[in-house]
Amino acid sequence: MPKIRHKSTNKAQFSFGTLSKIEALMSQGHSMISAAKAMNTPFSSLQKRLKKNNSSEPRLGRLPVFAAVVEKVLSDRIKYLSSIFYGVTAIQIRKAAYQYAEELKISHNFDKSAKMAGRDWLDGFLKRNSISVRKPKATSINRITTFSKEEVQLFYRLLVDLMNKYKFAPNNIYNRDETGISTVQVPGKILSPKGMKRVGSITSWERRKNITLLCGMSAVGGFVPPMFIFLRKGMTLQLEKDIPAGTIYKCSDNGWINEHLFFEWLQHFAMYTKPSSQAPVLLILDNHASHTSLMMYDFCKQNNTHMLSLPPHTSHRMQPLDFTFFGPLKAIYK
Repeated sequence: MPKIRHKSTNKAQFSFGTLSKIEALMSQGHSMISAAKAMNTPFSSLQKRLKKNNSSEPRLGRLPVFAAVVEKVLSDRIKYLSSIFYGVTAIQIRKAAYQYAEELKISHNFDKSAKMAGRDWLDGFLKRNSISVRKPKATSINRITTFSKEEVQLFYRLLVDLMNKYKFAPNNIYNRDETGISTVQVPGKILSPKGMKRVGSITSWERRKNITLLCGMSAVGGFVPPMFIFLRKGMTLQLEKDIPAGTIYKCSDNGWINEHLFFEWLQHFAMYTKPSSQAPVLLILDNHASHTSLMMYDFCKQNNTHMLSLPPHTSHRMQPLDFTFFGPLKAIYK
């Protein structure tokens, strides 16, 4: 583990603001010694700074291996690679730092046997350059290449046109999405006796299966009772035990949504939202194939429901339910 060094000295307490005040006192006729005493600043430190015109923040300890300019080149490269979904690991940076120092013939105290910088250097480098260690989310190439400024601007232009034309009330603007929930929860850490060989935690099922959950939520927080889709041929009353009011349960051969089940959910949605010509409803959803059919179009047209599709492969950045509801739901469920 890196060493944690607590500061045990009163040195380097002054700041750039203190130096500015000292210079102001000296411009008023005070000597350097009297100005240093007035601001409780060591005279020798002040003399060195004024002589070298050094206005940087004071610091303790030895200087970093790399100069600030060299570190900036390295940190800019790290940030750029992260922005294009090719981020580097801490080990890779430590090895790169060692190679960098060797090629530039910079004196260093890195581990020559492992040929990489130490963890102390890495911690200091990250702190100095506003970089943190993060766990990335797996993102497909389709999502990376399709998510573009033009696609997003087109979506918002269509949204503005619909809002101007139909004047949707906030409680009539809905986002709809589905997600898969595993039947086997991931248990967290628990307390158990030392030396105990087997430590278990109860889960719903023995083998992992996904259950699809369909939700619809309005801009003001109102929601339509959800739909659950199970991977099975037929329903059983046991699955509907203790269900929330209004929830509907369906089955499919693969446990996912299909055109028939989406139409059933759309009827369920219309029953709860009660759209009318005076209060039309806007439904924002992804562009899954099950959502685009003549049957859906006719139903929405007859029931004053207007559907707006998110651009393809952009739901990971633009789907409200993913960020505000499904994420916290899965975290609590686990």
